[in-house]
Amino acid sequence: MRTRLNMFMLGRNGVDFLNKHLFRIAAIIAGLNLLFLGRIGSVPFLIAGYALFRTLSRNLPMRQAEDMVACEKYDRAKEKISGALHRAKQSRDFRFFSCPGCSSYLRVPRGKGRIQVHTMTMEEILTSGLAELGVPATAAQLSQLRAYYTLLDERSKVMNLTAIEGEEATARLHFLDSAALLRYVRLSGKTAADIGSGAGFPGLVAAILAPDADITLIDSLQKRVTFQQEVCDTVGLGNVTCLAGRAEEESALRESFEVVTSRAVARMTMLCELCLPLVRVGGVFAAMKGPEPEEEVQEAARCIRTLGGGKPRIEKYTVPGTDAVHSVVIIPKTAPTPAKYPRRFAMIKKQPL
Repeated sequence: MRTRLNMFMLGRNGVDFLNKHLFRIAAIIAGLNLLFLGRIGSVPFLIAGYALFRTLSRNLPMRQAEDMVACEKYDRAKEKISGALHRAKQSRDFRFFSCPGCSSYLRVPRGKGRIQVHTMTMEEILTSGLAELGVPATAAQLSQLRAYYTLLDERSKVMNLTAIEGEEATARLHFLDSAALLRYVRLSGKTAADIGSGAGFPGLVAAILAPDADITLIDSLQKRVTFQQEVCDTVGLGNVTCLAGRAEEESALRESFEVVTSRAVARMTMLCELCLPLVRVGGVFAAMKGPEPEEEVQEAARCIRTLGGGKPRIEKYTVPGTDAVHSVVIIPKTAPTPAKYPRRFAMIKKQPL
């Protein structure tokens, strides 16, 4: 019976991060309805039905894109709640002022009188933020980031590229957050790949700030790859290759890169099998994660060893100008990945190592 079920689910989406939460939400609403109304109602069935549809779907690129968006929104909500709790603990001694142009908070000791806030330009935000991260940037590179933002803002009106809007929010939560990778991983003069690059984070930002790196962006959706290529053409990036495909299917790129990175794509148990096979021995896989990746890393310990990875190192940082704490999980490649990995995406998702 189990074998038949496995054969039936082969090539289907299965229960991913979004589906798990949809089923949980349906169960919670059903329980509350029974408790207060005495009946389940139609909403839980609609939510569960949509989750079942996604579970049985064979359109894996679309389902994966939906799951990535859900993971990104979940991480962002978790950060907001964490930030709110952090501010609440300090509310006796400090006042907090929210910037109208972004999600940043200004902390001011109580009893210090009138506060005047100067709204910074994108160039000022990037200059100070990059200096705080220890990542050098020229005026020409700042101009490239400005052009990148202009195109991102324009295309996001008709494409699902990013949920973050506005100059300040994009500068801090996309550009500076992506640039933080260069604080911990050297890209200059190296070959690198960004898996699930989406709107180009961190790959395009890294390519602008490390122009002598050879960077390949890999994404499963052609429309996002088309956008990436448009950015490269607009800002004049000659060190980037934009590739439409799935990381687990790019056998020609196996163990080709000194650095492989990924940001807000999947949990470590899945991500390692997608990325580590592309890293050459002696290189590193750098996963950009939220504030508390320790549980994910612990879950993926067996997977990392199986795929030829060494002991992970977690580096945490605060995104300049915000109270958002993010992390980079750095895994050295110490041995070749066995030839049977990576498996098909459906199997990776269904039975993580």
